[in-house]
Amino acid sequence: MVKSNVDHTGLLDSFSSAARSHLNNRRGLSNTGLVRFELTMCAGAVLRLTKAAGVREVQVRHGVVWLTGTPASGDVLLQPGESFLCADNWPFVLQALRDTALVLKR
Repeated sequence: MVKSNVDHTGLLDSFSSAARSHLNNRRGLSNTGLVRFELTMCAGAVLRLTKAAGVREVQVRHGVVWLTGTPASGDVLLQPGESFLCADNWPFVLQALRDTALVLKR
């Protein structure tokens, strides 16, 4: 379980039980005040992000992630160092094509 004074309820509800088990206890506050969550996903793991999660950006540290919105308006492959800004088309579905480390920014 993540321990901090930040409300993680909406974000954690977006994770499948498998993805929740990989949520690291590492997080921080950037100089813009956005909360960052680091997440590792095994190859093949799927994550569904809802608007309630409050995620504004998905960034890949290592690995490869397939990402699509609903309704699908074009698939995106994110590789190390690349990021995606979440705007419309909620919910978003992510699948790790390799073992992957992500940063989710609120």
